[in-house]
Amino acid sequence: MFQMLAASAALFSLFGSPAVSLTAIGADPLTSATAEHSTAVGPVVATNGITTVTAYQVGRFTGDASAAMGFTTSLNGMTITSGLLPGLTKAQNSANPYDRITFPTVAWNAKYGQYIISLLPIVNVPSQSDSDTTLAPIVMRSSNGLSWSAPTSVPSTDARPEKNWLACDNWPSSPRYGNCYEAWDDNDNNDLLHVSVSRDGGRTWGAAVSAADGHSAYGAVPVIQPNGNIVITSEDSSGYDLNARNIISFVSTNGGASWSPGIEISAFTAHTVAGNMRTQSLPTTGVDAHGTIYTVWQDCRFRAGCSSNDLVLSTSPNGVNWSAPTRIALDAANSGVDHFLPSLAIRNSIFGTTIGLSYYEFPKANCTYTTCALYAAFSNSYNGGGSWASPAMLAGPMSLSWLPATGAGYMVGDYETSVYPLSYVAPIAVAQQPTRTQYNEAIFMPNLQLQTMVLLSDMRGGQSTSRANAASSRIGAQDSAALHAGTVLPVFAAARRAPLVQMYRSHHAF
Repeated sequence: MFQMLAASAALFSLFGSPAVSLTAIGADPLTSATAEHSTAVGPVVATNGITTVTAYQVGRFTGDASAAMGFTTSLNGMTITSGLLPGLTKAQNSANPYDRITFPTVAWNAKYGQYIISLLPIVNVPSQSDSDTTLAPIVMRSSNGLSWSAPTSVPSTDARPEKNWLACDNWPSSPRYGNCYEAWDDNDNNDLLHVSVSRDGGRTWGAAVSAADGHSAYGAVPVIQPNGNIVITSEDSSGYDLNARNIISFVSTNGGASWSPGIEISAFTAHTVAGNMRTQSLPTTGVDAHGTIYTVWQDCRFRAGCSSNDLVLSTSPNGVNWSAPTRIALDAANSGVDHFLPSLAIRNSIFGTTIGLSYYEFPKANCTYTTCALYAAFSNSYNGGGSWASPAMLAGPMSLSWLPATGAGYMVGDYETSVYPLSYVAPIAVAQQPTRTQYNEAIFMPNLQLQTMVLLSDMRGGQSTSRANAASSRIGAQDSAALHAGTVLPVFAAARRAPLVQMYRSHHAF
């Protein structure tokens, strides 16, 4: 295990904006000849409000998956401990059982005080083909984010599990408080949805239950409502025939014992992102304290001729009835900007629901491999998606030649997740120019302080008539002492719906 103190972590200024800095939190320490080093991609994150755990793939193979799985844990926003999850791949130790590892997802279980990381292991010698053998999902547990249990398998009879995802019920009011739900699709069976349930903090898992209704469930993401109902959103591509492309949901009202048929949220049309960039219209989904579900995906329906992707939002009170998708107005509909790979998180307060949204973009959608400029960006809505702050650029420009090649394109991640306890936490994969012998892609945490002028019209649900540019303004992490008591996390602070008199406080950088 290697450690970095916050004071000595590399601190990078944003390319082009002095308001944003990036702190390096995780990298690829391996040097095996068969993988692409140094590459760290696809960060996912969970927090209990004090300890934050990020997991990410390191050492991508050009065919599929990675040489190992990295993790970074921050304690009280001060110390970073980084390393590789133990006991997994032969790249770490020839005695380990797996050749490759992929698709990390991490959750915090409040009832049992456990972090749980879920992964998909792969056996067979790393190859450039798609003929690998993917095993059942595995989970590793930790009470402190520092030491991890040996991997435990989740029961699965699928020939090829894919896109696993994990969520835990952390609502004390829920009748199933403490349950965790592992979802995945069967890639060799039309991406059929499977869900396994743990009722003991991830120690043991029940037999998987399927939603066998003919819908595919590629990229299934579960969220839990305060009443304990589980809602899964996914892409339905019906076997990749491209004739029935929808964003869909599945609902369970009995703790995962059975599932509704797939429910269409919306058909979608996506612009093919240029330069062979690895992206898909997979939804990112969150739920607020009232049970409202928010899901976002990339979609070109609002652009003339489907010339580039917007990010669009749909909401639901129950996972069954969904609003018509609305365009998230990050820029003009004729801007030519292509937005993709969104990640959202929800923050609840007595003043309303704040949504944080990070994503990647090409400023010119019609670019090529040699001309595309990749940026990471952020926006937020402090009125439940009614209006959005001006985007802040977090990192970029990055050239596609700086990214590792995979079978599905040049990669920063399949999904990159975020959390929103006090401030918005969104680790991102950032590439810099490679050296002569290897890549230079690592995981960074943006540190950004935002200011949004909240007028009386906003407090009454209207749209603000005055809003400071998010990329250039600065306030403290806390809007009021009463609302934001506790540890300030090592993150960038999003603007919130707040009292008319804001209390300005210092924000401690990572």
